[in-house]
Amino acid sequence: MTTPVVEIEKLSRRFGTFTAVDSLTLVANAGEVFGLLGSNGAGKSTTIKMLTTLLPPSSGEARVGGFSITTQPVEVRRAIGYVPQAVSVDGSLTGYENLLIFAKLYDIPRSEQQARIREQLTFVELTADAGRLVSQYSGGMVRRLEIAQATLHRPRVLFLDEPTVGLDPIARDAVWKHLTDLRDQYGTTLFLTTHYLEDAESHCDRIAIMHMGKLAALGTLKELEASLGPGSHTLDEVFVHYAGATLDSGGTFREVSNERRNSGLVSHDIMTGTFIHPLTSFVDKTFVIAEFELRKLRHDFTELITRALQPALWLLIFGQVFARSGMMHTGNIPYLDFIAPGILAQSVLFVAIFYGINVIWERDLGIVQKFLVSPTPRTALVLGKGLSAGIRTLSQAIVVYGLSLFLGVRLNWSPLALLNVFAVVVLAATLFSTFSLIIACIVKTRERFMGVGQVLTMPLFFASNAIYPTTIMPAWLKVISHLNPLTYVVDALRTSMLAGSPSTFGLGMDYAVILLTTIVLVFVGARLYPQLGV
Repeated sequence: MTTPVVEIEKLSRRFGTFTAVDSLTLVANAGEVFGLLGSNGAGKSTTIKMLTTLLPPSSGEARVGGFSITTQPVEVRRAIGYVPQAVSVDGSLTGYENLLIFAKLYDIPRSEQQARIREQLTFVELTADAGRLVSQYSGGMVRRLEIAQATLHRPRVLFLDEPTVGLDPIARDAVWKHLTDLRDQYGTTLFLTTHYLEDAESHCDRIAIMHMGKLAALGTLKELEASLGPGSHTLDEVFVHYAGATLDSGGTFREVSNERRNSGLVSHDIMTGTFIHPLTSFVDKTFVIAEFELRKLRHDFTELITRALQPALWLLIFGQVFARSGMMHTGNIPYLDFIAPGILAQSVLFVAIFYGINVIWERDLGIVQKFLVSPTPRTALVLGKGLSAGIRTLSQAIVVYGLSLFLGVRLNWSPLALLNVFAVVVLAATLFSTFSLIIACIVKTRERFMGVGQVLTMPLFFASNAIYPTTIMPAWLKVISHLNPLTYVVDALRTSMLAGSPSTFGLGMDYAVILLTTIVLVFVGARLYPQLGV
C-alpha cells in the first residue's frame, strides 16, 4: 500500500501576468524517487520553492509530510531536507562544522549530535576530510556533504534541485549511490528536478514532465514510453513529445522582479508559524547563528588585522593633527579625548555597515536558501548575524583602547564603565549590521550594495557627534544628528569611556534609542530576509 507524502492540488504561482506554475496536481509516495522534468522555464524550480516554503503559492494547496505549506510552514521545514542547485555549504567552515550547525538548528538533542554527525560523515565517506575547510573540497565531495547536511535530521522528504549538475560521471555515480542508499536505509522520499534524462531513466520510480507551468505527463518510465504508441521509445523521445520545443518567455523582467520582491514579504513565521516561539528556542537559534559566524574567524584572522588599521589612522593622524590645530572647541575635554569614542563608533559603523555583502554572497551560493528551509525563526537568523557582527567589533574596541592609552587619553577603567562600552559596541554593531542586511535584501547585488553602502555610511558618520560636538553644527544638521542613532552610540561611548565626561542625552536615553532602533530593524530584516531565498 502506497502512502502519499507529497500531495499537490491545483497549485499555482503567478509572477505578474506570467503563470510559472498552472494548477499543478500530483502525488509522490513514501520511499519513492520522484523526478520532475521539463525544459528551462517549465516551472520545476518554482514548484520546488513552493514545496519547501521558500515561495508562497498564488493559489492551490500542497501538503508535505502531512503538513500544509501555507498554514504550517515550520512543520513542513522540520519534515524536509533541501539541496538547492547552487552550492549550499559554507566554504569558510569545515565539513564537521557545516553539519554541526544544522544539527543545532534542527534541534537534534545534544547527546545525539556527535553520533549523528559521525554516522552521516561515514555514510557519505567524508570522515577523513571532516576537519578540512569545505573550500578545499572537490565538487563531488561538496555535493555529498550537502546531502549529509540535508538529511542529518532524518527528513521524510528530501528535495533536490539538479543534484548532479556540473559533476563528472564518476562523481555523479557516487552521489546517486548515496541517494539510493538513503532511500533504502531510511525510506526517505526523493523529490528531484534534473536535466540529465539518463539520471531520471536509471533512478526514478515515477516521472512527471512539466511544460509551460502545466503537468504534461506522469507515470513510470514504461508507462510514459507506452503513451507514445506501439514501438520502442526512449525517455528522450517522451520528453520531446511532452515538453515540446517551445520555451515560454517567462513574463517581463519587471513583472518577475516585482512579484518576487513582494513574495518575500509573505512570511508566516517571523517568530514561528504563529508569530510566537518559545523564548529559549529563539535565543538558542540566535546564538547558534552567531557562533558559526564567529567560528570563521578561527580559520582566518585577516579581517581583524585589516580592520584594525582604520581606527589607528584616524586617531594617530586625524586626531593628533586637529588636536594640535586647536580648531575644534570641545569645552573642558581635550580633542583627542573627545574624538577617541567617536572613532570607536566610526569603526563599529564601518565594520557593521558592510556586513550585508556577506549575506549577498551567501545568497549567491545557496546558503541563505538552506537557512530559510530550516525551522529557524527569521528573527533568529537576522539577530544571530547581527550579534556575531557585534562580537567581531569588540576587537575594534581593544585597538581603540590601546591607542588611546598610548596617546594619553583619560580613560575610565571602572568595571561598570567597561561593561557599558562592551554593551554599546555590541548593540551598535548589531543595529548597523541589521541595517546593512536590510539594504542587501533590497538591492540584492554586491555592486549596488557597495554603492549604497558608501552613500549611507558617510552621512551617518558626519551627521553625528563623532568628530565634532553638536553645538557647533548649523541648526538643520543638528536636527538630523538628533535623529541619527550613531549620535546616541557616540554619546553612550563618550560618557562611559572617558573619565569625568557627562552624557549629553543621558545614558538611559542613549540605550533606549539604540535598543528600540535595533528591535525595529530586526523585525524589518526578518520580514525582508526571505526575499533572498527567491
